[in-house]
Amino acid sequence: MDTAFEAFPQGSSYHAMQAHQSSAVGSRGRSDSLVRISRPRLDGRLCSADPSQIAVLIGPAGTGKSELLRRYRNDPNVLYFRAGNEHATFARFVQGIAQSVSRVAPGAAASFPRAWEQALQSCCAGTVLAHWLAEHLHGIDHRLVVDDLHDGAADSNVAAFIAGLAELRPDAGLTLALRDPGKLPIALWMATQRLDRPIDERKLAFDAAEIATAAAFFGVRCPSVRFAVPAVTVIYAMARAHSDSGEAAR
Repeated sequence: MDTAFEAFPQGSSYHAMQAHQSSAVGSRGRSDSLVRISRPRLDGRLCSADPSQIAVLIGPAGTGKSELLRRYRNDPNVLYFRAGNEHATFARFVQGIAQSVSRVAPGAAASFPRAWEQALQSCCAGTVLAHWLAEHLHGIDHRLVVDDLHDGAADSNVAAFIAGLAELRPDAGLTLALRDPGKLPIALWMATQRLDRPIDERKLAFDAAEIATAAAFFGVRCPSVRFAVPAVTVIYAMARAHSDSGEAAR
């Protein structure tokens, strides 16, 4: 294996690698823990010609899901929500989405407490809340992007809520980044042709051309590899090589 990837420590934690990446990348004036490297192969999949399409990214931490979705964070035509552990429960998840759409639907967050109480009286709270939020988003066809869903899709209420929104907003796109599809109706979305197929861990890995792009970004020698490499491995190795080369020059 090329020395650039031998530098990737076996058994290192993802957060430890991110800390090193942040330190190394900081020498280039980047504030984010990971850099945004152009990946046309996957960017094209996300920027579908059909705005109503559903896109699903599935893979463990470090596979580059959030980096691919970074483009949406400040897009005025996108409703971006990063779930994460702080929105792990069903109530916090729905409330977080309501707050994230306040720019276009200010009444959603304010009416959430009452909507939640009514949903609890139903046998399918997820579906009830999907109808509630869809009413607030009526006439607004912005794509909804949910990043860091993690394992939330395993919650039947979260899955019903997301599936309900997809059904009630047929003209609006939906993009999800998660670790496991859980109870989401992936097969149904594919059968109805709203979803091509999920972008999985294998497709998320950097191919040879993308590794070359990353090497050019960091200004380091491109390693010769003939296999796909996980995103966190590529960025860590490149950042470390860049950092080491800078130290050697001093």
